[in-house]
Amino acid sequence: MGTASSEQQKAAAKARVDQAEGFLQLAIKNGRVPKEVGENAALMLLDTAAGVQFLEWVQSSQNGAAPSGIGYGGVGNDRKRSNKK
Repeated sequence: MGTASSEQQKAAAKARVDQAEGFLQLAIKNGRVPKEVGENAALMLLDTAAGVQFLEWVQSSQNGAAPSGIGYGGVGNDRKRSNKK
C-alpha cells in the first residue's frame, strides 16, 4: 500500500477538523456546553492538529469508550509527579 497523496492527506485532515467542529456544535446545540465556551474552544483548538486530537479524545471519552493516548493512565494524569521539579 502506497503513501497517501498530498491531496488525500489534506482531505483526511479536513475531515477530522470538520468532525471535531461538528462534535463541538452538537455539544452546544444539546446544551452540554454553553455556546460561548464551545465557540471559544473552537477558536483555540480547531486550528492545530494537537487541538483536533484533544477534541477527538474528549469525544471518545463522551462516547463511553475508554480514552486512549493523550496522557490517559500515564504520567500526565499524575499532577503531583508531573509538577515536581
